[in-house]
Amino acid sequence: MPVQLLYPCYSIEQTEEIPIIAINEESIGFKRVEYSQYENKNVQFFDGQGLMSFQFAERIGQHLNLSYSPNAVQGRLPYIKGNFIRFDLMKWFKENSITEIKDVSVNHS
Repeated sequence: MPVQLLYPCYSIEQTEEIPIIAINEESIGFKRVEYSQYENKNVQFFDGQGLMSFQFAERIGQHLNLSYSPNAVQGRLPYIKGNFIRFDLMKWFKENSITEIKDVSVNHS
């Protein structure tokens, strides 16, 4: 049996332009701050996306009585909402000789 290829069919009238929204203080509603005491002053902080370890995903699955570890979960707190993607952090740390994580929001002096 020959392979059948499918292609989307639509007319130009059915499409619309996708606006490009600049990411700046006005569009995100927060003031961008540079912290002179930290090496990387140009870190962009975005709400909504994060990573979780396989171990943490397993604990969430157990807490929710799931028969599996979720690949992603949505976390919600007052004024905060984010999606956490399962990623093998411990393996990545080991492969990249990472032994600590510095929190840029804490004064380390």
